[in-house]
Amino acid sequence: MRSGDLAARIGGDEFGVILSNADGNESAGFTDRLRSHLGTARELVNFTIGTASSPRDSTDPAELFRIADARLYEKKGFNHR
Repeated sequence: MRSGDLAARIGGDEFGVILSNADGNESAGFTDRLRSHLGTARELVNFTIGTASSPRDSTDPAELFRIADARLYEKKGFNHR
C-alpha cells in the first residue's frame, strides 16, 4: 500500500481497502500484487474482491461501500444481502 491508502477490518473475515487517488489500472495492480503475495503464504489463502471507484460508480462513501459489497457477493455467487 502507498502512503495515504487505508486498510481496515470491516468485520468477521471481511476487509476493506481505500486506494487514494487510484485509477482502475492502479487498483487492478494492487489486486494482482495482493494475490501474488498471498499466494506465497504457507497456507492456501482464498479471497474474493468487490470493487467500486469514485467518481465513476458514485461519490457517496456509503454508496461506494454498498456497490463494492454487492459486487463481492455477486462474484461469490450469492445475491446481495
